[in-house]
Amino acid sequence: MPQLPSHAHYVVIGAGIHGLSTAMHLARKLAAHGKTVGPAGTRIVVLDKTAIGAGASGIACGVVRNNYYQPAMRELMAHCVSVWESDPEAYSYHPVGYMQISPESMHAQVGSIYEQQKAIGYESVFIEGEAECMRYMQGVLSVLARAEEKLEPFEPRPHWGKVFTTGGDELVKRYDRYGDFVELMGHFDPTGKFRNEQLDGWLPSYFGGDYPADTWTAVMNRDMEGVEEEDFPEPAYVDGEAPTEGHQPTLPPARLVVR
Repeated sequence: MPQLPSHAHYVVIGAGIHGLSTAMHLARKLAAHGKTVGPAGTRIVVLDKTAIGAGASGIACGVVRNNYYQPAMRELMAHCVSVWESDPEAYSYHPVGYMQISPESMHAQVGSIYEQQKAIGYESVFIEGEAECMRYMQGVLSVLARAEEKLEPFEPRPHWGKVFTTGGDELVKRYDRYGDFVELMGHFDPTGKFRNEQLDGWLPSYFGGDYPADTWTAVMNRDMEGVEEEDFPEPAYVDGEAPTEGHQPTLPPARLVVR
């Protein structure tokens, strides 16, 4: 356990996004009033039971987006984004964009979000119509392939809820329990109710004979990777010669009596 300071003027419990933000703004407020912040002045200590951002903040706050129906929330998020953008290196902020794909039934609501984003000066693009959306997505997918190529040395694991192009044996190798996952899907979703065309391209089918065969082949290819191949030995027969005629089948008794 790291050694704690002997005293503190302010103690903030929790080093998640709220705790760190509180400590930062408190330090700025004190500095604005002419006070020295630090060991030689006003000391602010942030305590956490594990590590910085080790809880929900490290998981949920991987996404910074401004895509809300409520105007007040939208303005708040625009302000938050401006804070992240003020010092991307210090905040480890890497903007990559955010996309919302909605059905026609949400056309009016999404259009309202876009108009309100424009009103507050938040940059966004609104694409309408099936043909235009398809053209836009084709451009995105071409960028995705190049991004995956750059990430290949790190062997990243794709997110099942996102679009990716990695598949086949390469996908199996990156998940140690891929076979267990497929087996569970076959058990809990035997009719494929929660499948779609995208999942069908990544996972074996539940129907027909290809499901067990493909799964077995994929798992064996993964487990046998790097193992030297050996030739099968010549067949050996008890009498030294291969039979020239087929064997007569042995039929079970017509009646089985158990004593």
